[in-house]
Amino acid sequence: MASPATPEERFALNLRSALAERDISQEALAEAMSDMGHSWHQSTVYKVLTMKRRVGLGEAVDIARVLNIPMEMLISDGDSASLRATALQAVQRMIAARRGLLGAWGEWARATSNLAQALGMKLKDGKWSDPPEEALEAMSPKEISFAVALVNEDLEDAIDFLSEPPAGYKEISEALEVKKHVRDRTDLHVETAAQALGISEDDARRALSAGVIFVHDDGVETNAPGGDLGEWLLQERTRGAIGRDGERQEEA
Repeated sequence: MASPATPEERFALNLRSALAERDISQEALAEAMSDMGHSWHQSTVYKVLTMKRRVGLGEAVDIARVLNIPMEMLISDGDSASLRATALQAVQRMIAARRGLLGAWGEWARATSNLAQALGMKLKDGKWSDPPEEALEAMSPKEISFAVALVNEDLEDAIDFLSEPPAGYKEISEALEVKKHVRDRTDLHVETAAQALGISEDDARRALSAGVIFVHDDGVETNAPGGDLGEWLLQERTRGAIGRDGERQEEA
């Protein structure tokens, strides 16, 4: 199949494909563009798709925003355009899913820490201590055992103290298994990156979380702004120190 000869033909073909893949009608695209300040109607979309109307740069940028794809997807040449668009869309979904997981796990960690602190438990060498006598006196043995099991992420032990599993237990259990797998894999990547780059594991974890370094089968790749990983780490440490000082001042 011959590639479209003109930019307008490429744009129209890629836009038509993108709309079809996302099941977006011409009317829906026109309404979305109108909401973004463009005087678009269904007839406008039809004219663009049939190359009877040129698309301005600002319009092209907003079309890409509506479709949630890079604008280059709309001007790509050749039959690879659809495959590339699909691949990049999958990457975007994976990134969004990862952010969602990190947010959920962060909330779980904060809730776990709050529960442990409420019980008077102390974190040492990555493990929570047993509750002190005061907590044992204030709560029943069953309540203490249930709370400690939750803090230690022993979900099955925690469920044993309930008359029946709570709603969402299966999903939570599966999520914890995924979390453990990702955490183990992340720890391995942290160790690999630290050794390869000659940095501390804390710095490696910080850089991995920010997407500044990547670990793959061929080695460790850095993507620091300006190409200077050391400078980026220094800025991040400084920013972290300022944040902790601010927290301490507020607490004071």
